Amino acid sequence: MTPPLDWLASATVRAWTRVYTVGMPELSRDVRRAEIESDLWEWQHDPDRPTGPGAAAGVFLRMLMGMPDDLLWRMTHAPHSKVAALRTVATVLLLLVAWAYVQFLRPLPLPQPPARPMQFVSDRPGIPPPPPPPPPRPANLR
Repeated sequence: MTPPLDWLASATVRAWTRVYTVGMPELSRDVRRAEIESDLWEWQHDPDRPTGPGAAAGVFLRMLMGMPDDLLWRMTHAPHSKVAALRTVATVLLLLVAWAYVQFLRPLPLPQPPARPMQFVSDRPGIPPPPPPPPPRPANLR
């Protein structure tokens, strides 16, 4: 069974690949998608890969760092579709904002209050309180 973060990382990469290859010639699109799918399969089935949140974060980071190259690939394989490239850039920005919201702006759970009030117990005697201040002197006794 695939861990949830690994599944999310793979699904995000697949979604990004579909976004920047939409409207491309069928052969170029299918070859690129198959290349990315193969890369994801190798990552998921690598027995030496790290596990845990760091592995999924590495895939996200690799996707983010590769986005400029993906857009350049698109421009070289379909130079006539600048409008589609601009749409892709807008989609990337939207995905980044959504990702940032999920990662950084989600409300954090508040800690639960203790079941009963905590009491401080010490073996050492406490410090005695300071002596009370002297009573005020009348003004006429100077």
